[in-house]
Amino acid sequence: MASYGDDYQPLHSSSEEEKSPAVAKNDWIGHCRRNIFALFLMLLFLVSCLVYRMNRAHQFQLDLSVEATRLESHIHKLQWGIGQYQRELVKLQKERLREQNTLEQLKIGVKQAQEAQQEAMRDHPKITLPLTLLANSLPKKMNTVSTGVAATCAMHNCFDHSRCSLTSGFPVYLYDPGEHSVQRAGYDIDEFLKKTLKQILGSNAHIVTDPTEACIFLVILGEALLVKQQPTASSHTHDCPIDTQKLYNLPYWGGDGRNHVLLNLARRDLSSRRTNALLQQNTMRAIVVQSAFEMNQFRPGYDLIVPPILGPPGGDVWQECASMVPARRKYLISFQGEMRPRTDSQASNPLDDFILEHLTDMSKGPTQDQFELQFQCVPATEQQEADSVSDWTLCGSDSSRKHLLKDSTFALILPPLSGRVASTLMLARLYEALRSGAIPVILGADELRLPYAETLDWRRAALLMPKARITELHFLLRAVQDADLLLLRRQGRLIWERYLSSVQATVDTNTMRAIVIQSAFEMNQFRPGYDLIVPPILGPPGGDVWQECASMVPARRKYLISFQGEMRPRTDSQASNPLDDFILEHLTDMSKGPTQDQFELQFQCVPATEQQEADSVSDWTLCGSDSSRKHLLKDSTFALILPPLSGRVASTLMLARLYEALRSGAIPVILGADELRLPYAETLDWRRAALLMPKARITELHFLLRAVQDADLLLLRRQGRLIWERYLSSVQATVDTVIASLRDRLGIPPRPIPSVVSHHIFNISVTPLMAKIRLTIQPEESLGPIEPPYPSPAFGRNYTILRVQSMEVWNDWVEPYYLYPQLPFDPALPSEAKFIGSHTGFRPIGKGIGGAGKEFSEALGGNYPREQFTIVILSYDREHALLGSLRRLYRLPYLYKVVVVWNSPKSPQLSLRWPAIGVPVEVVRGQHNSLNNRFLPWDVIETEAVLSMDDDVQIGQDEIVFGFRVWREHRDRIVGLPGRHHAWDAVSSTWRYNYSFSCELSMVLTGAAFLHKYYMYLYTYHMPQAIRDKVDENMNCEDIAMNFLVSHITRRPPVKITSRWSFRRRGIKSSLSQRPKHLEDRHKCINFFSQVFGYTPLLNTQYRADSVLFKTHISKDRKKCFKYV
Repeated sequence: MASYGDDYQPLHSSSEEEKSPAVAKNDWIGHCRRNIFALFLMLLFLVSCLVYRMNRAHQFQLDLSVEATRLESHIHKLQWGIGQYQRELVKLQKERLREQNTLEQLKIGVKQAQEAQQEAMRDHPKITLPLTLLANSLPKKMNTVSTGVAATCAMHNCFDHSRCSLTSGFPVYLYDPGEHSVQRAGYDIDEFLKKTLKQILGSNAHIVTDPTEACIFLVILGEALLVKQQPTASSHTHDCPIDTQKLYNLPYWGGDGRNHVLLNLARRDLSSRRTNALLQQNTMRAIVVQSAFEMNQFRPGYDLIVPPILGPPGGDVWQECASMVPARRKYLISFQGEMRPRTDSQASNPLDDFILEHLTDMSKGPTQDQFELQFQCVPATEQQEADSVSDWTLCGSDSSRKHLLKDSTFALILPPLSGRVASTLMLARLYEALRSGAIPVILGADELRLPYAETLDWRRAALLMPKARITELHFLLRAVQDADLLLLRRQGRLIWERYLSSVQATVDTNTMRAIVIQSAFEMNQFRPGYDLIVPPILGPPGGDVWQECASMVPARRKYLISFQGEMRPRTDSQASNPLDDFILEHLTDMSKGPTQDQFELQFQCVPATEQQEADSVSDWTLCGSDSSRKHLLKDSTFALILPPLSGRVASTLMLARLYEALRSGAIPVILGADELRLPYAETLDWRRAALLMPKARITELHFLLRAVQDADLLLLRRQGRLIWERYLSSVQATVDTVIASLRDRLGIPPRPIPSVVSHHIFNISVTPLMAKIRLTIQPEESLGPIEPPYPSPAFGRNYTILRVQSMEVWNDWVEPYYLYPQLPFDPALPSEAKFIGSHTGFRPIGKGIGGAGKEFSEALGGNYPREQFTIVILSYDREHALLGSLRRLYRLPYLYKVVVVWNSPKSPQLSLRWPAIGVPVEVVRGQHNSLNNRFLPWDVIETEAVLSMDDDVQIGQDEIVFGFRVWREHRDRIVGLPGRHHAWDAVSSTWRYNYSFSCELSMVLTGAAFLHKYYMYLYTYHMPQAIRDKVDENMNCEDIAMNFLVSHITRRPPVKITSRWSFRRRGIKSSLSQRPKHLEDRHKCINFFSQVFGYTPLLNTQYRADSVLFKTHISKDRKKCFKYV
């Protein structure tokens, strides 16, 4: 086959030769080949173009990716820049809001400062501590006065007020009993009293050594005892242990004895006539302070009745007290005593006889109540000297009486026979009843004068009954509710602890214008408002006396009412009083009547008590020993107190009964109280601690006793214990009360309460390093203005508190001895007063129009003038936790100062930088490491409101400001965040500390709580030392102790704020609450504190406080009070 090249021919040739089919085929094939080649070339060209374009597209894509990456990076840079600008804008907005808030606070602060400036320009008196103004000369010599003039003495005509300026501080000069003895030969002052009184008075703030400065001159007359062989009865019948000539020859007597106080205290000898050594003696213008007074001897508003000195010299006396619960004890009422001496010359009083009969019948009646009423000592007590006034002796020993009283709901206190307004034995009974928590039932209280009656409200600690109500006694005792029982018992314990529990200086004299102070007075001898009746010295010199007291609960005890005593001596010259005889008969019938109540009424001592000296006035002796009487009274709900025979307004034996009844928590039922004078009756409201009944009510005695509800029983018992503890329990209590009563009578303010001097860690030589801080706050919430420092006004009520609220001072707060800078009980003004006439200091919300959050944050509002608060932080070697807590206080509204109590023996590191929070931070150190240092009343605390904080807690500023505002409405209570409660363990019958979530609480922990500085004074100076010792022993429970104290004083629970239940504690090196025994110690603390107080004062509460508009829907243009609380 030929090649294609050889056979090639053009398609059109010039020749028109006819082609063959083979040639035509070849031509077609060649044509196709050429076309295919051309197509191949074209495809090759297209492929190359395509490859080129693809390369160009890939290169473009690469260039586009690079550009996109560059653009994306640029966009990110732009977005980051925008974010930076946005963050800066937010920061600037926050700064603007912060500065705006600061500006608003400054504007409000300027307005507040302008108002303060306008107030300062007004002519408004500002009271502060007074400057002392003293006398500068000795009393001038005046003419002597007759017995008739002396009998009419009152403060307006027998007392020289020119020596006692209102700002004098009440200076007292004490005659040294060794250098200026006024006793007759053969007599001397009891050595115990002499040493104890000199020691106690020597440390008293009112005592001065310069007689030219003295307001009053104190003369110690007794207890005067025989120091050599007793003379024969005939030669000793009218012998008086006081030599009035020696009295008149005292160097500063001034001729008439004005401004002299004669202190005649009884301790060992409660029934002899020497308890009323000044009877029928001319004491001129001297004030008499003693336990026994005749009806015509006592000068109301002048003389002073005090209980006998039955307690220790001083110190804690809580161990002397029985528990205040249960409200009702074994005996409904108890009495042990015997009327001695009772001579034929003393006419029997039918009412008194009827009373005894009725009491006896009542105790034997068909009742479930148990009585312990003994009107004759079994075994008989030792016969005492013949005394000019008969009185109910004390049966048995002190321990036996204490045992009885601790079992007695009430302790019956019978007055001495007619004519005495007070007697040493009667006041001794009162002392013992209060000590044992037996609510005194003082029969015939309307005839008597009770100790410190001018200032103490005895109605809050005892049942005061006239003798005529004797038939209603049982009804009354049964009607006392448990709450009232405990209230009486608590008040009785307060009175006993503060005024009676330990040895005090009691002045007793026979002198012209001198004030006579003793236990026993005849009716025509006592000068009301001038002389002073004091109980006998039956307690220790001082100190804690709580152990002497019986528990205040149960409200009802074994015996409904008890009495043990025997009227001695009773001679033929003492005609029997038909009324008195009827009273005894009725009491006897009452105790034997058809009643379920148990009575213990003994009108004859079995075994017989030792016969004492013959006395011209019969009185009910004490049967048995102190321990036997105490045992009876502790089983007695009421303690019957029978007055001495006619003519005495007070007797030592009667007051001894009152003392023992109050000590044991047996509510005194004082029969014939309308004829008597009770100790300190000018100030104490005995109706709150005893049942005072006229003799004519003897037939209603049982009815009355049964009518007393448990609440009233405990109320009487509490008040009786208060009276016993504060005014009767010891020598110290008696001395302080006598001086306070005389000072109160003159209207002179007491000395200011001392604050604890602060020992600063940083001083001139050691200065702390400071660091400026700026902490963010909620920009949308303003909590209040930033004000200049403003301390709370202090001592503004120096001259009004004892005039306006004297009864509250003596009977509710039982703190008449010192003047406090402020009180949580200071009265609030009516709402319109802040706009009409009393504008000073008030900052009403919206100028009085009110308002929501904005107006609320601009003013403090409330019912009290503006004020600030101090934060007290307790810390121990935890600097960083402390500094963190301080930083959170930066620019906190209403904060005046921060006081850091540094408990560590090592000082803080000098390299620490303390935050400058806008207010002073003062670091003080206590004498030793003690949790009690948290509540010391440091002198650097200058505000009423104190926020107690731990150094490791985190609380917001809004919570603090809200807590401060709530506290201003509850100034007498603890207001705080973390709540706890005390739970009853039915298995062990004990209290347990519980921190679990609960709908009921009774305590607010003081790691974050507001309280008044007043309670820091009470915690340090007033609360029994045993509690503070227990806190130091366990290094625990100081917060529980403060809750006990505040609830004890106010009888109200604390206030919890916000929903916070526990602290958010940060990581710290150590914490006392992390110890293994921490919880167990707190269980024990609650039970021990209950024992010391005589009951558990904690009260339950079921609500918490939140701000008014919290969770309330309001319009968007208005703000709530707080955003989160």
